[in-house]
Amino acid sequence: MRVLLVLVPFLGVCFGVTFKNNKYEGIYVAIQDSVTEDQSLIGRIKEIFTDASRLLFRATGERVYFGEINIVVPKSWSPQGDAQPVQQSERGYFKIEDGQLITPRTFGNDVCGQGGTYTYLPLSFVKNTSRTDFGKHENVLVHEWAQLRWGVFSEYGTDEEAKGYFYQAQGKWKPTSCNGNVKGRVGFGIDCKPSQWCDTDDITHRIHPKCRFCPDLTQPEAGASIMDNQFVDQLELFCDDAVGTPAVQRHNKFATNKQNLYCNYKSVWAVMREHSDFMGVHSRPLPEDTDTTPVFNILQESKSKIVFVLDTSGSMDGGSPTRMVRLHETGKYIIENEEEICPGSHLGIVWFSSSASVKKAITKVDSKATRDELVDALPTNPVGGTCIGCGLELAIDEIRKTFRKSTKHSEIILMSDGEDSGEAITEQAKRAKDLGIRIHTISISNQSSERLADVAKTTGGKSLFLEIGGDTTFVSVLSKSLAKSITGGGCKSEELKSSTVKNSSVLKFNFTIDTGMGLNTTVAIFPSHPSLKYDFEIKGEGDFLEKSSDISETPIMARLAGKLINGTYSVVVKTKPNTAINWEYDVKSKSKDNHQVTVTTRFHDDVVYTDVLKGNAPVLNANVSAKSGNCFVFLRDNGKGKDISAGDGTYTGKFRCSKAGRSETRVIVKANSIIIVTGIVGAATLNPEAFEKIVIEESFERFSLVEDAELSPTTIGDTSPPGRITDLRIEDVETNGNTRHFTIRWTATGDDSYTGQATKYQLRYATDFDTLLNNFENAHDLDIGQQNLEPRETGEDETVDISVTAEEDFIETAFLVIRAIDEVGNEGAMSNIVSIVIANGSKMSFNGRTNHTYSPHRIVEKKTNVEVIIGAVIGTTVPVIIVIAVIVVIILRRRKLKEKSQSTEDPQKEDTCDIPMLLESSPANDQKKQTPIYKGYRSHGQLVVH
Repeated sequence: MRVLLVLVPFLGVCFGVTFKNNKYEGIYVAIQDSVTEDQSLIGRIKEIFTDASRLLFRATGERVYFGEINIVVPKSWSPQGDAQPVQQSERGYFKIEDGQLITPRTFGNDVCGQGGTYTYLPLSFVKNTSRTDFGKHENVLVHEWAQLRWGVFSEYGTDEEAKGYFYQAQGKWKPTSCNGNVKGRVGFGIDCKPSQWCDTDDITHRIHPKCRFCPDLTQPEAGASIMDNQFVDQLELFCDDAVGTPAVQRHNKFATNKQNLYCNYKSVWAVMREHSDFMGVHSRPLPEDTDTTPVFNILQESKSKIVFVLDTSGSMDGGSPTRMVRLHETGKYIIENEEEICPGSHLGIVWFSSSASVKKAITKVDSKATRDELVDALPTNPVGGTCIGCGLELAIDEIRKTFRKSTKHSEIILMSDGEDSGEAITEQAKRAKDLGIRIHTISISNQSSERLADVAKTTGGKSLFLEIGGDTTFVSVLSKSLAKSITGGGCKSEELKSSTVKNSSVLKFNFTIDTGMGLNTTVAIFPSHPSLKYDFEIKGEGDFLEKSSDISETPIMARLAGKLINGTYSVVVKTKPNTAINWEYDVKSKSKDNHQVTVTTRFHDDVVYTDVLKGNAPVLNANVSAKSGNCFVFLRDNGKGKDISAGDGTYTGKFRCSKAGRSETRVIVKANSIIIVTGIVGAATLNPEAFEKIVIEESFERFSLVEDAELSPTTIGDTSPPGRITDLRIEDVETNGNTRHFTIRWTATGDDSYTGQATKYQLRYATDFDTLLNNFENAHDLDIGQQNLEPRETGEDETVDISVTAEEDFIETAFLVIRAIDEVGNEGAMSNIVSIVIANGSKMSFNGRTNHTYSPHRIVEKKTNVEVIIGAVIGTTVPVIIVIAVIVVIILRRRKLKEKSQSTEDPQKEDTCDIPMLLESSPANDQKKQTPIYKGYRSHGQLVVH
């Protein structure tokens, strides 16, 4: 399912969600069409969001809560509630689906403080009436809402080493956590089995990567953080770094987590206070007895209400074929196609040039005759000036006249290639926003008004750009502007492939039908010379063949009803007579099931973010690329640079282009074999063993346009610094006498952001964290001497050896950072901060590059006093010898029992049988009730504690 996102230029706006009198209104919870009708599900939604509202109120210090929640049921359910055409372009909503992903997860939270697009809630999670793998429902919802609304990040460790489970500080290995006062135990694996490999006091070696911290499921008092251990009931507060914050809520800026890494080591509350939700009058707490119960509205999704507002001015006569011809052909294809304008939808057509007129009143599209009338209302003759505001005003009037009960969720699709300098366009955009009407804009050529993007942003619509002579087709842009159903139950197809071919008499291309696709596939060809005749052929799997000769009507369309089998299909179109022309083509297909591969794109500060999902689960191993004009970038899902997490299905890349301004930007996704991950990403769980990886040996291809893509201007000369290094980490620790060697590792950045090769590195360290964080230049320079540390190509591994020599105990902490510099002296941003344990008066040295990598060390067992005892008994009497022999046997037996749970071999090779777990403070024979510690689940949903 594709999610369409428009990024806004300021914080705190979630279109559809409003914030008034300290409460959120207009929150949508959309039940997906794939969910079987179940009226009890509505009751469960009310229960969990009522509980979450009260917890949100407490977690924010009695400041905010959920005031109004709209539960949207799909059209396929029996009639109920108020019917409204809620679009998928809503921002800040929840969707409930029985997808392949079993973890609640917020999507689109790419930049600190900006917030996400939507939160996915598995159906099994919502329907579960007891404690879930992820904790209480209200804890999980608040955990996800904080990411969705305020743009904060989780605070637990991950399998990515730079965001790992432990870090060095104060002479110990410390668990990654927002707050250091959380009670629990450290051990091996998800159940924290006792192991010497997880000795947090042994800083002479790197702690084993499989060691974990298991918090007690009951804590002595309420504390933080719900962004860390949301499955622990009492941890229901957000961490803070303000002066006077209680210890149980105090932010840990040393922890190696996403919140610190991507929010510049600010606490969650510090980010929240910068959001408009907590400014001004909203910063003051409400009475503790405030009623936080939300008002629930039941809405049933209805068909779309759309008005096309089309530019018919003289400038639309430009191009070959003319822009007007292209608009007419594309509009004809869209209107006639039931996978674009769904049966039962409402559509009207308004023209504008120097003035405006209604050419087709808003009509219910319920027959072929109606579609023919709408096609006849499309413009053909461009003439006159450009009054965009006139067209918008008339379209809004038409919507108000037709839908007197409510104009909310109506849509206007505005297409123009001209400029309108009047104030009417701004006034009408504000008017549409007040009426709940979204305006989606299509800018045709660089001569079109740049104010069109502002109109879309004001009303929560989409802003799209079509560059004349570019690679993007008119039909893909117009199709993209038509919003999908928020419940996934609409008629829209997935776009498999779309492109253009220049100056050729023959058009040839292939497309792939993968599992889940192939229902009602449409192939559309738009030749630049309608006056010619064409031969058309499609060949494919299972001896599939469809061909036509001497076609004179354009666009050329093949509607392949029914189901196509999986495989590759080839298309060949030839001109008659043989004439070199330009072509546009587009391939769409409907899904056969609810788990098809979907692609969603977002754009922010020259960075393209692309979610590749199957049933909401991340798709790994895909080849993803983005193109804007002649500028090209590969997108990676590796957790480095601008990519937040490795293996979460979000592929990220940053453009560095000579061209600036509005951009026709497209993303292509291909794969021959993919991996689907059903968990890992999303809310932390007590049962990671429930997740699985599914390998699919199958090819697929998808295409997606990027909305609102405007590239940053470039200046003469090299002004772009190297990208920030985000994965600086300790690879290994080795100790020789009073010298300790730290193997430090990171990924090479580029010369210009993350492309090319930087010129040099600067390594700095300090014993005061804030010195590094706030003033890099005041930190100590780690002199590399004559060692070679010339940066490698971007994306390559860098590994160096740093040693610390000292006579005193290693109980102090130093902080290490790095940054890259290019050939003209542009300095990259400071990397993430790594802490290492040192000693007073120690000397830190750089020893050059190394190929050393971590491997588990062999633990040396502490010796018993057996040998001493035996020596002491020599020359003693026989009775004493017998007594000593008994003692020796007891000691040996105890050692043997201990070795079963504390082997000196790599614990990954050990028997993983369950071992009773006791708190270190409790003796083995203590008969009192033990504090519960999570041990995972024996089966999905059944908690087991010892």
